[in-house]
Amino acid sequence: MNNNLLFHYSCESGKVEIIAEKQERIKLGTAVRTDHRSKTAYSKRATRFNRGVKKGRSILAVGDEPMAALICVNPEPSEAPFLHKLGHLQIKINDRLLEEAENIRTVFTPWGADWTINFTENRDQVFYLKTVITDQGFNAVFETSGDVIWQDVEIIYGGFLFGERTFQPEYFVERPDNLIPVVAETVKTRDMDYIKISALDGGFNYTGNPPVTEYAGFTVFGGISAVSGGFGIYRIKIKKDEKYGICARFADEKKTILFPENKPALDREINREKQRFEKLLAACPSDVPDNILDLALKHAVLNMDYLYTGSAWFEGGHWWNSYFTNNNQISAAIALMDFSKARNALLYFGLKEKGYGVILADGQLDPNGTFSDGREDFLAYDGIPYYLHQLYEYVDATGDTGLFDVVCENVIKMIESLELSRMNNGLYSWHRACNMFLYQADHLQLPGASSSVSLMMAGIYKKLSVLLGKTGKNRQALLYIKKSENILAKTIAKLWDKERKFFVSHEDWQGHKHFGHYYTDLVFPALYTDLPPEYAERSLDHLKRTLFIKADSGNLLMRVGDLKPSLFGNDNVMPTQMAETARAFAKYGEAAVCGELLKSIALAATVYTEAPGSFPERLSDDGKGEYNYMFGNPAGAYIYAYICGLFGIRAGDYGKCLYVSPAFPPDWDKAELQLLYGGLKYRRSGKVLEYYINADQRFKTVIFSVCLDPIENLDISINGKAGEYTVEHRLTRDVVSIRIDQQFLVSGGEYRVRIIPLYRKIAEIEKNECGDGPAHKPCDSISGKNLSWELLSSKPLDMDHLLINETIRASSAWRQDNEYKPCFSGIDRNSNIMEIAGGSFKIIPAENGTGYLKFLRVAFGYSDPITGFTRHFNDCSNHARIPVRRQVKKIFFFMMTEADARLTYSKIGYMCFAYSDGSTVYMDLVQGKNISSLIEPFAADAVAIVPAKESADCGFILAMDGDNSKTLSYIDIDINTSDADVAIFAVNILT
Repeated sequence: MNNNLLFHYSCESGKVEIIAEKQERIKLGTAVRTDHRSKTAYSKRATRFNRGVKKGRSILAVGDEPMAALICVNPEPSEAPFLHKLGHLQIKINDRLLEEAENIRTVFTPWGADWTINFTENRDQVFYLKTVITDQGFNAVFETSGDVIWQDVEIIYGGFLFGERTFQPEYFVERPDNLIPVVAETVKTRDMDYIKISALDGGFNYTGNPPVTEYAGFTVFGGISAVSGGFGIYRIKIKKDEKYGICARFADEKKTILFPENKPALDREINREKQRFEKLLAACPSDVPDNILDLALKHAVLNMDYLYTGSAWFEGGHWWNSYFTNNNQISAAIALMDFSKARNALLYFGLKEKGYGVILADGQLDPNGTFSDGREDFLAYDGIPYYLHQLYEYVDATGDTGLFDVVCENVIKMIESLELSRMNNGLYSWHRACNMFLYQADHLQLPGASSSVSLMMAGIYKKLSVLLGKTGKNRQALLYIKKSENILAKTIAKLWDKERKFFVSHEDWQGHKHFGHYYTDLVFPALYTDLPPEYAERSLDHLKRTLFIKADSGNLLMRVGDLKPSLFGNDNVMPTQMAETARAFAKYGEAAVCGELLKSIALAATVYTEAPGSFPERLSDDGKGEYNYMFGNPAGAYIYAYICGLFGIRAGDYGKCLYVSPAFPPDWDKAELQLLYGGLKYRRSGKVLEYYINADQRFKTVIFSVCLDPIENLDISINGKAGEYTVEHRLTRDVVSIRIDQQFLVSGGEYRVRIIPLYRKIAEIEKNECGDGPAHKPCDSISGKNLSWELLSSKPLDMDHLLINETIRASSAWRQDNEYKPCFSGIDRNSNIMEIAGGSFKIIPAENGTGYLKFLRVAFGYSDPITGFTRHFNDCSNHARIPVRRQVKKIFFFMMTEADARLTYSKIGYMCFAYSDGSTVYMDLVQGKNISSLIEPFAADAVAIVPAKESADCGFILAMDGDNSKTLSYIDIDINTSDADVAIFAVNILT
């Protein structure tokens, strides 16, 4: 693919043109937005300034429309410093703005954007606008071709704004009430005239000290300048085939703006930037059958460059950096074999005086970082596990043990502090700062012994012991290998479910095991441990059946969890997590799944998004990339998965071995990737598989392995010579491994591995397909079709004497409603009847407030967030008895329930149906099955009820069968798990 043209967008056709294929870009007009609770809203799609290109402190913002904005990033002591939009460029032809043209073709480039424009009433005249970023601004070239009919041109620059993160489509859409007051003046220098636009004192929000006042300079070579209302305007008579150079620059108040002194100098600046980006993309040329994957790789590499600070990477376009916002960037640099950047970042974080901490945009440690219990000990933060993984990867890839010696002492201090505060009965626990451990996991706060954290720490300690032994620290090496073995053994003994064949999420302080998962529970056994393959393969199989979903387009997506839905994105579709999962499936031979996940990420980062070329933090439920300028972890995770998963290329054995373990989808007949020190080319013809491995002379050995469907026999040759190989039989795949040394080398450092496999019949092997959706699926609002005529025919059960409560406890990581009052609309205040589609319930209103109800509350208590001990409630019991004393065919409960996220799929109590003949029927109450959540009514066996307009929470109806051949004496309800609340408003029975 031509590096200069990343993709084209035509407003007229609504299509993206990508070399050998066409991919549909998101349509103009209305866009669906999804928030962290997976709630959707509709708004106007962003078309201007929806793509950012960054260099240093400067961002060039471009978009579908022919406009360009200059944005400055200030190094402030803030996690999310303000972006300052120092004006934007617009061009008017005969009083018509270019963005008003009927025909606009946009080409997004690595350095900006190019537009080709013509107006319907003057199709023979075509206008061209091209933009290129610079260190302190941007350069642009404007010209026309064809018969010059329209000549009067105004080149306009101005419009100062500020804002924080770019999460909204209207981010840089100016309005009269949000423009910053500015002063504009014409400045004459020896070389040229330009317009200087300065913000008035106090115009910009800036948290630094002393305050910085930026200003922008703007010039057009050969133009005549004017100032009007804070905007600079150049009026010219355009000539055919003449290029007009346009420059925009910014500086702080004490600095001088430097423009190129003439047009040749401007051309040199433009060419220099283009060559820099071309060189960047040339470092990893790739060619695969699905071009969208190549395209996304290029954009991921660009985003890594945009976000690099010289020592590490920002989380987003201008935000903070830290271990957890570099979870994947350092690994991506190692995968790209850009070892110097990886080394810089590892030193940067590994030598922090106070250990782990959030690094603000000004490069300083966040002085406000504390724990939930008030401690200010940065060493105890647990952002270090991924860092240790990356440290091992780097040393193993380069042999640079000296780096480990430099950071070792400080890193060990961090680990020791981590152990003191995080161990739980020999295992590790989720906790309030778990986002520091796993990117975007800060909503979990799951108490007790965790499988994810414990598995990763066991793997990390084993790698750490290897590094310690390699550098002569044998006593410490022995200590950490014993720790690793101990943690792993305890994790298996306590958390591996032999019946279900996966690690349970965690065991809480009450000793309950929990079966709702965050994806790491199912991915980490494959990626960060050396457990027998069965553990990994069974876990991945469960992930396929519970977390995978298919978009309407057919693209494979993955939710990050199936715990209680909509809790700070627990059920989000997120690209970083999908990429990490793709690596796991690649490692275990699920090549088709790996390819599908990566394609979904690629589409969301390139064409199926409003921010083309920017890797988003999350996707919508149909796979669209949400509006973000740049996100570091998704870009880094994609690179990591593409190189080390899809192609399976990595350096190892302390820089002496090149490992190659590709996982190409079975329908691919070719693939190619070349890195700085190694590469792979793949060709398939019928049953013959050929792999051409290019290895730098630094590598003395190549270890090649590939997962194949179960095989009967193999014919293998290396550069035409018969080669020895081993086969490891797994549950659904066979792993073929070949050790290649220099005896097979012919010339040029290339090895040709030729494999002809004879496969056994696939029918002999147990195959598991991807699930059609998550284990839970949120219900729609109640409708008549969801309940039968039986509800309409049912009668209210008299239980008024039991309805004495007005509040329940609704608590989670992001809300603490200790006295939540349920509220519903549709209540007849005269009859106290609540009408719903399909039936009605008799209720008792609360005394205060229309819509509030009284109810029967059953709850056991709640867990103290610090100690984990259960605190019992004084105002309610964990047991209730509802008298019935009649023959009942069906029972309908109108309820609201709340349970902590960790209790998903867990039994929180039971109902007992006691009959007059002494027989009893017990029914377990299970979160997600028949017990739901205030946030989302996701119980599979319940039907949701819409609350009052003022409330965002929901109730539900639970229908149960009775035995009407005998009398039902009473119903007992027992809740024996803390952090679960049951509120029953009414009961109807059908006799």
